[in-house]
Amino acid sequence: MGHGTVGYCFTDDPEKGGTGFLIGLHRCQSYKVMQRRVSEQTMDAVTGKRVSKGNPVKYNRGDLVLTDCNVTGSNYGTPTKPKFPLMALWQNVLLPEIDALVAEGGPCAGAIVVHQEDNAGPHIDKTYKDWLQGEFDRRGWKLEHQAPQVKA
Repeated sequence: MGHGTVGYCFTDDPEKGGTGFLIGLHRCQSYKVMQRRVSEQTMDAVTGKRVSKGNPVKYNRGDLVLTDCNVTGSNYGTPTKPKFPLMALWQNVLLPEIDALVAEGGPCAGAIVVHQEDNAGPHIDKTYKDWLQGEFDRRGWKLEHQAPQVKA
């Protein structure tokens, strides 16, 4: 899964267009700690079964292996089942990038940031939602939540 963040800077009326910025494009991955030694697998020519005995070691116990994982609001998961917390992405990447865009001398200097999220599970995680709202309030930015979609 990927997470993309784009922004638009409007100098006047949004209806007249603006300048677009790619703020971040991230693959939702984390590191898993290997719990056992794992060998390369090959296909036995006679039986057609996968075999690993006698093959080179692929991972040793304790190795860190990059793996795709579920996106959460603030939960990092465990060493064997890691998760991708949006809170960490905002804290370490997105907030500093947006701060630089709107800072004095930045391409969108003085702009007020408005960010909209839907009601996906990671976005309604209380810890994440409260933390992000606090960061936006501290900067004088606006955090909008899309209304829930109601089926007719």
